[in-house]
Amino acid sequence: MYTIWDDDSTIDRYTVVFYPSGDYIAMSGLPHHPQGFCQHGSGIDVKDIYFDPDYKCVHCYLGKRIKLTDMPEECQAIVLKEDAEYEAVEEHNFLSWATIA
Repeated sequence: MYTIWDDDSTIDRYTVVFYPSGDYIAMSGLPHHPQGFCQHGSGIDVKDIYFDPDYKCVHCYLGKRIKLTDMPEECQAIVLKEDAEYEAVEEHNFLSWATIA
């Protein structure tokens, strides 16, 4: 599960936050371009990103929340690939824990 944020005032315009880990991908609109930007990170406290009843971010420094389809296709492909890998790791971790127990 993830949310996508858009802040067009920075080079890392798009930030994709994965829940519940707080891992993220920050990227420009052209992440594979030589002057583009795409970087993974961790440590976003997902408790800092919460919403009012209209789903407007409260105390949010990441910009406005957007849908996957609002991003350029190149960015969408990165998000979908990372989400699939994240889900596979989570399933592996659960299965590993289940066999130990």
